[in-house]
Amino acid sequence: MDKHAKHQSLGTVKLQDYAAIFLAGGHGTMWDFPNHPALSALGQPGNRDNRPVGAVCHGPAGLLGATALDGKPLVAGRKVNSFTNAEERAAGMTTVVPFLLEDRLRQAGGSSSPAACSSDSWLRTAG
Repeated sequence: MDKHAKHQSLGTVKLQDYAAIFLAGGHGTMWDFPNHPALSALGQPGNRDNRPVGAVCHGPAGLLGATALDGKPLVAGRKVNSFTNAEERAAGMTTVVPFLLEDRLRQAGGSSSPAACSSDSWLRTAG
């Protein structure tokens, strides 16, 4: 069976049907993920049953529109790593992307402790 033939758009997926959520990265997510209705619902009842959420690279852009039950940004008070401002500068993309993800996550109350460079292995867990 060709799994690619059965893909679904994010708007048709029921997040509660999945054991975990993973947000892949790439520069395109900077336009597609922020404030997407399905991703904004990550912090709402039925979608937050201790389900792990992972993201890599620019994937955390999908967390920017999500709010916790108290109405605060979902990333507030959490350790969140992403593609950094320094990495955007090194890639020559600071004037291309709609915003710098590291800055926006910090503005939403997330804290960051990135690896020294993008080729370093780095894992951040929050729980």
